[in-house]
Amino acid sequence: MKFEYVILGLLSWRPFSGYDLAKHLEVEGRFLKNKVHLSQVYRLLARMVDSGWVQYEVVVNDGRPDSKIYRLTDLGVATLTDWVRSP
Repeated sequence: MKFEYVILGLLSWRPFSGYDLAKHLEVEGRFLKNKVHLSQVYRLLARMVDSGWVQYEVVVNDGRPDSKIYRLTDLGVATLTDWVRSP
């Protein structure tokens, strides 16, 4: 299974920041992929934004770096649905 479909599946559940996605995969999703690196998650999210599968909004955090909160687009939902229905 491609890692991008794991990310799409998680984002279909609820919006996540890249950091929260990586932390979720470390704990609850550790059986899906070993050793998820934060940089890997951010690179994949950037490619998914470029592909039009996800979009993000910037949330300003007082005293901390701003967060990008990612959510699926209609194209992302269609891509995930096509994958789920594939043989």
